[in-house]
Amino acid sequence: MAYPGRGRYLVGDLLAAVLASSVAATAAGVALPPIWPTWLAMPLGMALGMALALPAWLAVSPLLGGLEPMIVTMLAGMVAGMAGAMARDAALAELALLGAKCGVAAWAFTVAMDLALRRRPADG
Repeated sequence: MAYPGRGRYLVGDLLAAVLASSVAATAAGVALPPIWPTWLAMPLGMALGMALALPAWLAVSPLLGGLEPMIVTMLAGMVAGMAGAMARDAALAELALLGAKCGVAAWAFTVAMDLALRRRPADG
């Protein structure tokens, strides 16, 4: 594995992303009225998602460091807020599940990009 000894960081990042994105999608789905046009609801949902991801990042940053959890939680919150804004007619449990899926996807994307960058040979 490319992450020897980094298991707690990976799990911590995943849990923070899932928590932040579940809250973001649920809040965006509840706060934004279904009659608003999608082009307006999506950026507002993204902003709301990032604002709600901030406390999750602040909670885990003393334990996991500052940069990597910030990237994962903010990306997860932004994507989940946008997705929750598009699924405004869904039930609360469906919004939370949609947010959790967005969090897992954001975490997997971040880990995959990190691994790709670590494998890339250094310029020189």
